[in-house]
Amino acid sequence: MRHTSLAVLFVVASAWLCQAGNDVAYVSIANQEPWGMPGNINAMNDVFGVGNWDRMNFATAVQNGLFDRRAIFLCGGDGADAEFNAFVEANRAALEAWVASGGRLLINAARWGSNPVVLDIGFGITLDNNFPHDTGNAADPNHVIYHSPFGPTGTFFDGDYLSHDIVYGGGLAPLMWGSNNPGQVILGEKAHGAGWVIAGGLTLPFFGEHPLWNDPCKVFHRNLLDYWGRGGSAPCPGDLDGDGDVDQSDLGIMLADYGCTDGVGNCPGDIDGDGDTDQSDLGVLLANYGQSCN
Repeated sequence: MRHTSLAVLFVVASAWLCQAGNDVAYVSIANQEPWGMPGNINAMNDVFGVGNWDRMNFATAVQNGLFDRRAIFLCGGDGADAEFNAFVEANRAALEAWVASGGRLLINAARWGSNPVVLDIGFGITLDNNFPHDTGNAADPNHVIYHSPFGPTGTFFDGDYLSHDIVYGGGLAPLMWGSNNPGQVILGEKAHGAGWVIAGGLTLPFFGEHPLWNDPCKVFHRNLLDYWGRGGSAPCPGDLDGDGDVDQSDLGIMLADYGCTDGVGNCPGDIDGDGDTDQSDLGVLLANYGQSCN
């Protein structure tokens, strides 16, 4: 009896592990990769292991149970951009509801002139195809995506182009700036309900696959996917006192520091990392006020 019970438990546990491993999905166009480059496939395999994630297609993902997953990666680069745009337009509300209930979304598209050029991707975030960038710089060099688990990346990234779209919107905390310009965010993150969204315009399929993209891009790609798919607690942009929520205490810090222009690292209320504490930082804090990310 004991041996039978152990065998049954082993089978059940194995089935559970297989199911748990496949609660991560990467979604793009069918039968090809954006830009014709395999960077996303190779990075997903390195981070999660071959067979431990699902490759899904924009046309059939929802009917095949996309929203049963814990983490979703949407990529709409060249060749996939028209289907990406249509998918977002059709499923914007569903994506917002899924993230609000605890889902982790990475939505990234380096598009090639597909309409609409300026796209509402939900969550109060806009994806804008009018501003390509050759280079990128870490907005917060201390963020985990620049350090682990695949190793340190440094803070400078180069490509041809490194990004095709920028992202902007209330409460979006910048992760990477295009051309070292705080006004041009090419990757950012935002808490939304019980989950969070990471949005960007990076040419991720090229990262680690082409000599015109510098070596740190490969490591960064894997750190980013690990942070998205495995990640710790949701980010709390505006949590200035580090207690895991955005509340009156953080607002007090912001107001006391408002107007600081002492440079990066010297203004306690500088949420967006541009070296001062101003209306932009206050907007991020107020957009996230009441969030608890413990």
